[in-house]
Amino acid sequence: MTRPVARSGGLLVYQLASEGSHELGFVLPKRLIRNAVQRNQLKRWTKALLHQADWSKTAPFSLVLRMNTALPKATWTKQLKNQTSSGLQSGRNLTRADLIRVINDTMSIKQVRV
Repeated sequence: MTRPVARSGGLLVYQLASEGSHELGFVLPKRLIRNAVQRNQLKRWTKALLHQADWSKTAPFSLVLRMNTALPKATWTKQLKNQTSSGLQSGRNLTRADLIRVINDTMSIKQVRV
């Protein structure tokens, strides 16, 4: 694999050449994100952000999103009814902010190179 084109927090994005279509791959180790629901949620967030960025207008390329550090526990822990959900929201916002940052970095690189 090549060097990452973008990184933020524990997320790395690799770019690979692709022929004719855009492709997206994920490396989300089970040892870092134990719950399949959480791994799938990260995949959904990433796909939604890429559709918002409209990556289909760029030249075809493949992206591989790799996680190399565990997410903060606040990202996934459920709050009790008497507690505020600020911890949960801040963890999710941190993860989404990292995703947005690496996708925007990747898209800006692609637009310069295209």
